[in-house]
Amino acid sequence: MKVFFLSFPYLKFGGQGRMVRQMAVEFAHRGHTMSLVCIDSSPGASFHFPGHQTTVFKGFLKFREQWRRSKQSRFFAHGLTFICLLPAFTVCALRVLVSTFLQFFSNDVFVGHGVYESVLVSIFRSVCIRRGNCIGVFHASILGYVPDRKRVLIVPFLKRLTYLVVLSLAERDVLCSLGVPKSIIRVIPYGFDFNSIHLSSMESLDEDVSEFVGNSPYISCVARLCPQKDPVTLVRAFGIFSSRHPEYKLVMVGDGELQEDLIRLVSELGLHRSVLFSGSRENPFSIMQRSIAHVLASRYEGFGLVHAEALLLNVPVIASDVPTGPREILDGPPCSASSYSEASYGILVPPESHVVLASAMTHLVANITHFREKATLGSKSIVARYSTKVMVEALEPLLV
Repeated sequence: MKVFFLSFPYLKFGGQGRMVRQMAVEFAHRGHTMSLVCIDSSPGASFHFPGHQTTVFKGFLKFREQWRRSKQSRFFAHGLTFICLLPAFTVCALRVLVSTFLQFFSNDVFVGHGVYESVLVSIFRSVCIRRGNCIGVFHASILGYVPDRKRVLIVPFLKRLTYLVVLSLAERDVLCSLGVPKSIIRVIPYGFDFNSIHLSSMESLDEDVSEFVGNSPYISCVARLCPQKDPVTLVRAFGIFSSRHPEYKLVMVGDGELQEDLIRLVSELGLHRSVLFSGSRENPFSIMQRSIAHVLASRYEGFGLVHAEALLLNVPVIASDVPTGPREILDGPPCSASSYSEASYGILVPPESHVVLASAMTHLVANITHFREKATLGSKSIVARYSTKVMVEALEPLLV
């Protein structure tokens, strides 16, 4: 079976990239060939998928960062940046579209990994009059990634898909409420290569991280430094927490457009000796595994892959109680806007509330044995519910 696979950002780092790489390996083992069209928007990324044809288009990260910076300038600078970037961006976009169009004629099944990727695959299959199954895979929540005004435009294209794969029951319900037929939606959570994660976690800490933490206990956060992951709320919460527990440190693993703002915030709060921005790492698990807890203050998630990875390593978790994802992983009741709630495998906190998050962190370290026991139970739950093999076995029948 020849599978066309379109996926845009973060194939080097981040949850989406890890899942694409694992699917590529599993599909190869089962005799399927993938034609991947990817946009490399990860800093310093260089990768390939053995056994598959890969087309990678570079440069989009540079365009995006320059555009975001120009939006903070005066109108003239913003307009000038737009004029300068438009030709180069148009050339890259046309290359992606042409490559996608041509590869449609040599594949049997078409997969879009992401909201907009799913829409593009649906459009191209209609244009090319291809009969193979057309599958969308949502790695994120449509509520967070797509503004209200755009959802009305996107839903008609989603209805044309043969199948739409989502990662959680909550996301399925959201899409049904928007008018996507329940009959085409399949709930297939991400899977994990357990052995690989455990082996990676046993590697030594990099020298810069090891020197920074020393013998101090620390909290980890593995996430892009972007508005979705809301690292500002985490840093502010850690500022409150650190005033009560100055012995703890915070290690943030990831890059993103908010890094400079965060460095200034850390300086303003006097936390420069307690917070480390370690950058993106191919192996975040060695840092995560040695932390006292993993904390992420997301504004929205499709699944919350990193929470499951932390539990797999027996690390206590604090996660935002957003509409889709973490609540199903941690198996807990919804929390109120002013307080956290204990889940079966961790703590859920309301998004964008640094005061409540600081209280949850204080509660966790004060009851660390209790939450380590929860994490151990969570690890067993992750092994039982999620594996790459189960994920691919659920996806494979959709290709036929």
